[in-house]
Amino acid sequence: MADWLKTESVWQFAGETEKIFFREHHHTDEEKGKLSFRFEGAYLLAWTLKFVDVAPDPSSECDAELVGDFFAGIPPLLDDVSSIFENPKFRAISAIHDEYLFYKMAGLYFDHVKKEDKENTSNVHESAARERLLVLEWLLNEDDHDWDSLTDTAA
Repeated sequence: MADWLKTESVWQFAGETEKIFFREHHHTDEEKGKLSFRFEGAYLLAWTLKFVDVAPDPSSECDAELVGDFFAGIPPLLDDVSSIFENPKFRAISAIHDEYLFYKMAGLYFDHVKKEDKENTSNVHESAARERLLVLEWLLNEDDHDWDSLTDTAA
């Protein structure tokens, strides 16, 4: 995987955490679990770039249909990825901001219920929401932070 990312000239954009993950071949169940939630952010990024049509449901993880739509909308793994970077087309900034504000408020809510030692009574899927917020913060970030500085999903 690392060799392919280098061949496609995107290795330089991988964060240090991602580079370590791709270099190592044995991963713990915890690492695999964290990676599975990274898809939530990847899907929402694909939505902002119009690679998929439907924003994910806040109450659940991406289902099999959305996963299929995601992989149908991007180049196949190990193929040429240059089409992703040529003439990117973003959704209306107002739509992206709406998603950002929703997930930001959800994150604040989750932080509050944790601090107050209360139960989450919302129907928003906390782990998926936190991953989606991370990608939106990275996308909209004016300070140009690298991805690794935003990947702490712990509340």
